[in-house]
Amino acid sequence: MLYMPLLLGTLPVLNAAITSQFHTSSKRGLIFIPTSDFPEDNDVWIQQGSDLTWYYNYKGYPSTEYVNKTSLEFIPMLWGAPSSFSDTTFLANVTAQYAEGNNITYAMGFNEPDNTADTGGSNIDPSDAAKYWKKQMEPLRKLGISLGAPAVTGGSSGFDWLSNFTDACDGGCTFDFIPIHWYGSFDGLVSHITDVLDIYPNKTIWVTEFALDNSNLNTTEEFFQTAVSYLDDNDKTPALKTPGFFTPGVRTPTVTVSTGGQPEELNIHELFNRLHGLILRDTTFLPKITLIGDKASGKTSLFEALTGLSFPAGKRPQTNFAIHAQFKRTTGEKSSAANHMDITISDPDIIQDDDQIDAERQLSDNVLVVDISGPDVHSLSIVDFPGFMHMDATNQIGNQEALEFARLVDPEGHRTVGVLTKCDVVQQGDESRVLRICRNKEHHLSQGWFAVKNRSVQERRDGHDLNQRNASEIVFFSCNPWNNVSKSRAGLMPLKEFLGDMVYGMLQEDIDILMLKIQLMTEPTSGVRFASSIDIRRPVDQSRDSLDQRYSTSEDVSDVDETSSGEHDSDLEVGEIKRRPTILISAFSVGLTLALVFTLIGLGCHELAQEIATDGNWYRLFLLVTAPLQIFVSLFFCHSIINTLFQLFGPVSQLKTNSKYYSASPVKRLNIKHGPLPHATIQCPVYKEGLDAVIKPTVESLEAAIRNYESHGGTANIFVNDDGMQLLSPEEAVVRRAFYTAHKIGWVARPKHSPDGEGLERFIRRGKFKKASNMNYGLGISLKVEDKLLEVDRGVIWTHEEEEEAYHKCLTEVLDEELGRAWAEGNIRIGDYILLIDSDTRIPEECIIDAVSELDQSPQVAILQFSSGVMNVTTSYFETGITFFTNLIYTAIRYAVANGDVSAFVGHNAFLRWSALQEVSSIDNGFDPVTGEKDPNSTTPYEKFWSESHVSEDFDLSLRLSTKGYHIRMGAYFGDQFKEGVSLTVYDELARWEKYAYGCNELLFHPLKFWWRRGPFTPLFRTFIWSNIALGSKVTILSYIGTYYAIGYAWLGTLLNYFLMGWLNGHLDHYYMNSWRVWVALIVVFSGFGNLSLALLRYRSENMKLLPQIWICFRWVPLLFIFLGGISMHVGQAILSHMFSIDMSWGATAKEVTDTSFFIEMPIIARRFKFYYLEVPDLVDKSMPLG
Repeated sequence: MLYMPLLLGTLPVLNAAITSQFHTSSKRGLIFIPTSDFPEDNDVWIQQGSDLTWYYNYKGYPSTEYVNKTSLEFIPMLWGAPSSFSDTTFLANVTAQYAEGNNITYAMGFNEPDNTADTGGSNIDPSDAAKYWKKQMEPLRKLGISLGAPAVTGGSSGFDWLSNFTDACDGGCTFDFIPIHWYGSFDGLVSHITDVLDIYPNKTIWVTEFALDNSNLNTTEEFFQTAVSYLDDNDKTPALKTPGFFTPGVRTPTVTVSTGGQPEELNIHELFNRLHGLILRDTTFLPKITLIGDKASGKTSLFEALTGLSFPAGKRPQTNFAIHAQFKRTTGEKSSAANHMDITISDPDIIQDDDQIDAERQLSDNVLVVDISGPDVHSLSIVDFPGFMHMDATNQIGNQEALEFARLVDPEGHRTVGVLTKCDVVQQGDESRVLRICRNKEHHLSQGWFAVKNRSVQERRDGHDLNQRNASEIVFFSCNPWNNVSKSRAGLMPLKEFLGDMVYGMLQEDIDILMLKIQLMTEPTSGVRFASSIDIRRPVDQSRDSLDQRYSTSEDVSDVDETSSGEHDSDLEVGEIKRRPTILISAFSVGLTLALVFTLIGLGCHELAQEIATDGNWYRLFLLVTAPLQIFVSLFFCHSIINTLFQLFGPVSQLKTNSKYYSASPVKRLNIKHGPLPHATIQCPVYKEGLDAVIKPTVESLEAAIRNYESHGGTANIFVNDDGMQLLSPEEAVVRRAFYTAHKIGWVARPKHSPDGEGLERFIRRGKFKKASNMNYGLGISLKVEDKLLEVDRGVIWTHEEEEEAYHKCLTEVLDEELGRAWAEGNIRIGDYILLIDSDTRIPEECIIDAVSELDQSPQVAILQFSSGVMNVTTSYFETGITFFTNLIYTAIRYAVANGDVSAFVGHNAFLRWSALQEVSSIDNGFDPVTGEKDPNSTTPYEKFWSESHVSEDFDLSLRLSTKGYHIRMGAYFGDQFKEGVSLTVYDELARWEKYAYGCNELLFHPLKFWWRRGPFTPLFRTFIWSNIALGSKVTILSYIGTYYAIGYAWLGTLLNYFLMGWLNGHLDHYYMNSWRVWVALIVVFSGFGNLSLALLRYRSENMKLLPQIWICFRWVPLLFIFLGGISMHVGQAILSHMFSIDMSWGATAKEVTDTSFFIEMPIIARRFKFYYLEVPDLVDKSMPLG
């Protein structure tokens, strides 16, 4: 099975050697749909002496009446449009038949799709048909299956439709032959064939339906004989395929005919055997399953289980060489070697398996090759390598050399599968660690982990065969705690199926390259030239030219992805990995920043030294205690000075170049021809936002992007985490649910916050800011559904309808287990990548295909954060000013990341890698993290991806991913096409600053009451400090955090300065810098040079006009001067609230405009800021005497 895609590429070589046992026609086929009404007709066409060689039935799977009863080759057809774009039943059915070894070499497209609603045709719009073709037909080409164009009707309108279809495909649809239909006279048939040849002169024609309408038996027979004779004898007519069309119960068969181009009866397994000698010359390019692991890790037992070979009890070898088992399926009897379960191997390179042997082994270059063949053997190649070192498989995986070796040869992890052996001897108490690895939460692998039970020493001595081993394994994984391992990941049989599918998929991906290599292998020795199985008449030189053209790289892509050290992108067409350069401008600027910081500290020390030299007072050295705090709060200030100089005089070309953490232009897009595109999920947390004003426009933007992605062959779904659904009135909730249903939106809603409720009424929406717990709850429900789906037993042919039915059943079970507290509907499954947005977002139409392509080609990138523009709701002065400030922030982020700094993750308008998110998740075991009480939120433990104990959950996630070695990248190639809302009111903007300040303190410090027990710094901060994150990035992150402490201290420092200057003027140490000097420095750096450098940067890098930019930048200085000058108390309050465990919480930001007035706002201001205003007169009164 595993070699089928390769062998189909060699059909022309063996064609001469393989002949049919019957003298069948090379042209005639059958259209027949068996029916129980006339069962006697089913055998008419397969009786001995029939001249038919193939048939089709308008379906994607063969007629059950003909399975195993006929040598007719079945040709599947995608008759019409599937039930939905995500329905890939046809592709799955054909692929499954191919994988089982069925002789599938042709497939046909839509049947009469051209305006045939009234005549029984499939009636599909050409643009829709193009999307379905790319999704389900084009992938079959990689299997070597030739494709037939949509079979249009015989009129001129039919080929008008086909022309529109080709235009809609935009080069993405290809076909090898043209099926045609004709219902009319013989002269009309000949004329129609001629017309088709004029339109498609280089294509093969298949006449797949024809008849003489409304005629008696004699006339029909005469028409049939004339047509068959003409088509059989006409050598000038290109190769035509013609099936016989038969209606059950009617004894007037009509047969369509052609000349040449037969679908040969070829046995794929016979081809494998004939190719064996050719393959032996160079097998390096063929996929194999290789077993690597540490010494005594259970590899040999796994090898025995996978291959069926078993070493004798008591004589199991500890091999010093590789064992290569080659399996071939043949038509004869099974070879005796495969039956010898007591095979004895005698070789000086084998020693007995004794864990106490400490002598150093010498590995041999010898390879033991075992060939096994038979009719029940699957074509497979497995290699068992010697162990690397002596390490028990039950020991820590991170210490095992095999894992490091696998990462070395497969850095992206696409070809590595982990197997946990000897699960039955795991020490008691260590099961939870092993189970976590099984769930891929530790030592994460892209292909995941399997768990197996090895045969024990006693079982081997008792002579247990492989069937007994498998039975013992099933019993083992049905007992606690091992029954928590997913059935699809527990045991040998799921592992064998997974490995088979994996190798088969690898062959599919590289079929064209493998075919070309075989061509090159055959030419030097045999001189035989053969063409691709896609078109057996094409010379090999033409095939090479087309391959060279197909696998070439455009100059633009090469310019974008420069070769250098650092992160890399893969070019799917050439199979190469192009490294992205690591920009060092940021590292250089950080170095200058640190030099400036220490220079300023040194100047202060110079003042101290002069004063000590003057008066000899050494006590003033205690002022140096404040130096670390000065460094912390002044890092951002100094970094701004250096960045200003770089923006004024430094390079800007890096803003146009793709680098390790920055994408200035999109990568080469994924193509459906190279395999199915990843599924994307758009996750959107919402609260009580208005349906018409906020949610509907956002959904319209999302649907446009999804349609665009579907046009490329991908699939996507919208997943809403609705925190307001159970809080709305019943009428509003019904309207919202109806909207979700109409737009095929999957959603999850949790109960209202009710910490004092009783029984099921008690529910806690955890967190100061509820967004994180809302998303965790939605993802948790989705994962519970997935866990149930893993237990579904899927057959070889598993339809889209069956998957949908299983999904809805599992969703219902999960909701029942949640005791009615969780509400959910629609598709809530999570794809490979998640686009995280806010409820008031607009996204570019092409963002999904470009982002998915980039993430798929950069496996180390966990988050692709896109730069955003602002979606203004009003024209108010304040919102417009905050719009300018938001754009300023994004310009600064883009510049910093383009210089080589790590990108910030702002929590929306970002694509997340779902596997990376799962890798840094944690398991909530059902207890409140603060009180330690039983958590009423869930009936079972659930997985947390977003921190519910941090206000800045996005910053927390970015740190966790960075410490795991993942990258966060900034995407800038959509400009401001991503849109986000900004604060509409001063209250919302103030709350945003408070939330960020509170979150920063959460990340750094424990509350004071925990310092004596836990220490001042949080585990996350300690992990961040000692992580492998670049030093420059650590400095910039700390400078960002230090900004909030500098702002929060400003009001207190200014007040303190007033009294110090009033009471101690003339006595203060020169080490002290008064507020006036600080204020002037801030005005010059931020309001002056900062705005000037921003205008010049936009002028230099974005080709904007300089004078308008200078006006825009300085226009908003008054607003920001007043607003930022007034937030110090609020930021300081947030920091101190966390430090002293004072509760603070924030609601959702306002997304809609509300009517207001002076008389409405004044009471709100007085109520919210009354304590500040009450304190001001008292401070003024105390300060006046010092004036």
